[in-house]
Amino acid sequence: MSKTYESWKKVDLINECHRLHKLIDEQIKELEQLKMYKAMAAESYWATPKNERGAGRKPKLTRELQDEIKRMRETGETLRQIAKSLGVSTGLVHKALKLPDNF
Repeated sequence: MSKTYESWKKVDLINECHRLHKLIDEQIKELEQLKMYKAMAAESYWATPKNERGAGRKPKLTRELQDEIKRMRETGETLRQIAKSLGVSTGLVHKALKLPDNF
C-alpha cells in the first residue's frame, strides 16, 4: 500500500472517531436532560395529593406501626406472631420490615 492511502485511511479513522465522540456527547446531554425531567416529574407527582378531599383508602402502615414491627422482630418474634398480635396481615409485616426507616 502507498503512504498516501494509509494516511487517508488514518484521516478517515480520525474523522470517524471525532464524529462518534460528538454523537456520544449529544447522547450524554440528552440522558442528563431526561434524568432531570424524570426527577421533576417524580417531585411534582409526590408533591401533589392524590385528591384534595383526602378521600380513599387510608394506609394501615404508619411510622409508629413500622417501628413496633421492627422492634418485635428484633426480639425474635416470627412474622405470623407479629401479624396476629397487631391485627395486620403477614404481607404488611413483611413490607414494614423491608421499607427504609424514612419512608
